[in-house]
Amino acid sequence: TGAMPTMPARQLLRYVRAAQRLGARLPQLVEAMGVGEADLRNPETQVSGDVYDRLIAAVVRETGDPLCMLRLGEQTVPQTFSDMNFGSLFLPTLGAALSSSITVQINLNQRFKVTIDRGPKESAFSLVETVNEGEPPRDITLVALGLYNANIQATGMDNARFSEVHLPGPAPKDADAIAQYLGCPVHFGATRNKTVLSNALLEAPLPRANRQVVKQYDDMLASLVTEKSQIIRACRLY
Repeated sequence: TGAMPTMPARQLLRYVRAAQRLGARLPQLVEAMGVGEADLRNPETQVSGDVYDRLIAAVVRETGDPLCMLRLGEQTVPQTFSDMNFGSLFLPTLGAALSSSITVQINLNQRFKVTIDRGPKESAFSLVETVNEGEPPRDITLVALGLYNANIQATGMDNARFSEVHLPGPAPKDADAIAQYLGCPVHFGATRNKTVLSNALLEAPLPRANRQVVKQYDDMLASLVTEKSQIIRACRLY
């Protein structure tokens, strides 16, 4: 087993602010995380990934909303859609935009990675723990689904939806509400989480596509991604 990966405290603060917009109380969130608000504001502070788990559990307790994890992911996007992520909106296709947005998010949070399995007609996105390739807790996967969904909607493709979602574990009592919220079938009892989108949708052109704008953002992305031209090469994925 490896050590728990870390994440920037200021990224965690964005989730805290999103949780507050959903009705969670700051003192209770801070107490649950065991990290002070001053530390969350420090750009140099890194926190253990399990602090994120404690935050997620606290949000569930605080809001009592069965869809709060999906809403938390969507509420976080306006805070995390920095200049670096904003550049993805000008990529040529939805698949390229989603891939590059994931690249930004995962480089900020080292605990998780997203694998993409591209088939002849559909592609599947799976959230995976970087340590031991483990399956993340379902609540955390639901937050990621909210992020994916909001990233798709931010592109301006209002009718874009997942084809289907697969989640491990038994169906919860709010399974129908989750499916209705996502606008697609949600299947429980899977061996690994999987979010499926049609390749036709992923290859659809974005309304704001502009390669010159993308190149302007490439330098800003260099501080977050492993290779400087990652966002440009994302154009070629789809």
